[in-house]
Amino acid sequence: MLVTSRARQIVVVVPLLMFGFGMGMGALAVNAVRGQTWGVAIGAGLFGALVLWMALSELAVVRIDQRRLLLWGPFRRRELLADACAFGVRLETGSESSRYIVFAMDGQASVDLGEWSTERGARRSIERACQALYGASSRSGSSKAQRDVEQVERAWQANVAEARKTLDAYYQSPTWRIAKYVMVCLIVSSSIGMLIYLYFTGSF
Repeated sequence: MLVTSRARQIVVVVPLLMFGFGMGMGALAVNAVRGQTWGVAIGAGLFGALVLWMALSELAVVRIDQRRLLLWGPFRRRELLADACAFGVRLETGSESSRYIVFAMDGQASVDLGEWSTERGARRSIERACQALYGASSRSGSSKAQRDVEQVERAWQANVAEARKTLDAYYQSPTWRIAKYVMVCLIVSSSIGMLIYLYFTGSF
């Protein structure tokens, strides 16, 4: 979640989902203590504390001061040249999920502002941040910073396009068609087998 203030040129990045989940686990731990279920209390308390620590590590305030873009958080502090900054989005994938990271570059250094679940949400957040910090919905920055941002975005977009080509090729291949028929046959045969079993055992 992004909270902006144009009057003060401040952007606050709040990982609202993490904070909500961590506080929910804390409430569960408190309730477990009252019920004297100590195993649940310890497990929920430790897990809630871990989630809240992760949320605090992503909490950040971004503002412009004396032509510097300052990012301050409980566990991170960065400084970039405000006039040279360009903003972009990169995709990070994991074994279970993917996330879109909003970042800023000034041609010499870079900083991650926050993460979003969709590219559209990340792009929208860039527009809101630029409106609050610079008074415009977009920001090109210096030519070097812009080139660096475009290079990062082209890299992950090319990977996504290649992955889509691989998936399309698989779904159009004979292997996928055979796999579909096999799955349908397994489902139908298992259903018929269950019906026959229920019929002969008198459970039908």
